[in-house]
Amino acid sequence: MPSQRLQAQLEAFVLAEYAVGRSLREIAELIDR
Repeated sequence: MPSQRLQAQLEAFVLAEYAVGRSLREIAELIDR
């Protein structure tokens, strides 16, 4: 289970990437999920 800080960073990364137009599938591949 990732720490809360790591989880927050991950969520921020996902939101930022999604905001610039990446698909959820691309983001999932970037973060190995």
